[in-house]
Amino acid sequence: LALIASRVAVCIVNLSQDGEWPPPGYQSELAWAEESNIPVVPFYDGDRYGWKEVCSWKVELPALFRSGLGPIKYNRAAHEQAKEKLTSTIREALSVVRQQVEGGTVEDTAGPPLSMSE
Repeated sequence: LALIASRVAVCIVNLSQDGEWPPPGYQSELAWAEESNIPVVPFYDGDRYGWKEVCSWKVELPALFRSGLGPIKYNRAAHEQAKEKLTSTIREALSVVRQQVEGGTVEDTAGPPLSMSE
């Protein structure tokens, strides 16, 4: 329910303990986001996953990358940069949603205002 009321979804890509891919729930949550025109920002651990692996996710979970935002890579050595990149990407997504709402191409079903404060 929280996903459907959201304006942007951040998908933290992480393998489940049993290594199931895609992890349980990802496909249905991505489908809900897509059906509701909610942009998805992929966020992954660059210390655990390489770019080659991230590219394979595009084939297995295309909805994860459909919004064209990200993916955002997190590294322990550069966590502040990842936070800044994630924040700016979320702002970009909110801007796109705001334009769609104002242009009448999507219905505004979420409650909070279309802005992001620090």
